[in-house]
Amino acid sequence: MKFAFIRDHHTQFPIEVLCDVLKASRSAYYAWSTRPASPAASRRDQLVEHIRVVHNDSRTTYGTPRVYQMLKAQGVACRENTVAKLMKSKGLKSKAKRRFLV
Repeated sequence: MKFAFIRDHHTQFPIEVLCDVLKASRSAYYAWSTRPASPAASRRDQLVEHIRVVHNDSRTTYGTPRVYQMLKAQGVACRENTVAKLMKSKGLKSKAKRRFLV
């Protein structure tokens, strides 16, 4: 969390000052910034891309249950709650159709 804050604000303040204020070592920050993403994070990013494709192919009308069913039909291993959590975190919502009123 500290390192993400430093990354987001390093254009406004020097990294050395941010590290001193947050009591983080500069070497730990630079190690964190060059470290590759974990396998779980990589998998999550791939799943988000699959979710975006299915959601956009449905013209943003599919919600979590349908997106999960489509991913399952395509052979993508995931859980419905994971799909719901990722869709919520990325701001992907289904468009509700308006009812026809006379």
